[in-house]
Amino acid sequence: MTEFANMNYNRKSNYRQVILLDENGYIHDSCDSLFDSSQFTDKSIGNYFYFLASELPTIWASEANKISYNRMQTTQACLPGFYDFAFSKAVINGKRHILWEIFDYTNVYKEYIKIQQIKNEVSIHEQYLLRNKNQSVDGKPAHSENFFQSEYIAKQRKESDNLVYRLIHKEKEIGTAPAEAGLIKLNELKLHLKLMIEEIDQFVNQVKDDEFTDIYIKEVVDDYFNKEIPRHPDRIKLIYSDSLPDKVTVNKNVLTQIISLVCKDELNQIDYKSASLSLGLVQVNNDNNPILNIDYVEQLSSDINLNEDSAKRVIKLSILKSLVSTLGGRLISKYSTDNHLFGALISLPLKNC
Repeated sequence: MTEFANMNYNRKSNYRQVILLDENGYIHDSCDSLFDSSQFTDKSIGNYFYFLASELPTIWASEANKISYNRMQTTQACLPGFYDFAFSKAVINGKRHILWEIFDYTNVYKEYIKIQQIKNEVSIHEQYLLRNKNQSVDGKPAHSENFFQSEYIAKQRKESDNLVYRLIHKEKEIGTAPAEAGLIKLNELKLHLKLMIEEIDQFVNQVKDDEFTDIYIKEVVDDYFNKEIPRHPDRIKLIYSDSLPDKVTVNKNVLTQIISLVCKDELNQIDYKSASLSLGLVQVNNDNNPILNIDYVEQLSSDINLNEDSAKRVIKLSILKSLVSTLGGRLISKYSTDNHLFGALISLPLKNC
């Protein structure tokens, strides 16, 4: 086994690859989790990744322990997405090398871009409402003479499935919400988007830590709910399957964040009837890596405004799905406006080896 392997950098992962480079950009070793490095045998990888061609000399000369580049987009056929790069120096077999760590956050950063686009829509709509509020005539909102703003609002009225639109107006009150009420809802949405961006950043940092440890999962989940959700025994039913062992190997921080995303905000509200969270373990096709199933179901109150509620949940579920897929898992939504039901079934590998 090579010294590179002994350093545990070749551990298989569906979102992380580590490559050992020399100062000229030639690959000496790689775990090949994301792409087959043999295509670059006896070739400087800098000739194919122009970013590396320009930055490698700087990285090599730097005295920093690690240099990171976040939210990088590449169009190379072997890496066609959005990534975080981290470069550090190492001495392998007595020779100096650069360790290039690649974190594939393509799905997560696509959601990040969507949120930024929604934030732009919020800002435009906010400007429109403020203009109408400040330029009223005889107590009635003045019509905007700005072509772009008028066209934007017309588009909003046609696209009733637009998230910003759904959050600002009830279907029966399209175009009639007062400016004050609209601005309040926009501020609520801005706060929600801010929290979602913070969740993405937190997830990215926690996954990079890559700390899989043995935990007593029932104790961890119980402690989380005792701390984060007051009076949780009255607000949620925790169900542990007989298949769930006392101890599992998992990234504790990532696990608690996923549980938090799927249910914390809802359980701190008062407009639901009942909720349950079930955890169980399944073994698929005799695979060495068991799957942790996290099943959350919430019965919503019949008087909740689903038009506003669904918009926020759509954003959150979409983000959560991207986080879970990055870890090699999957999410199945159980959201039903007809039955006033919200839920998600998350299947998460306990270990990516």
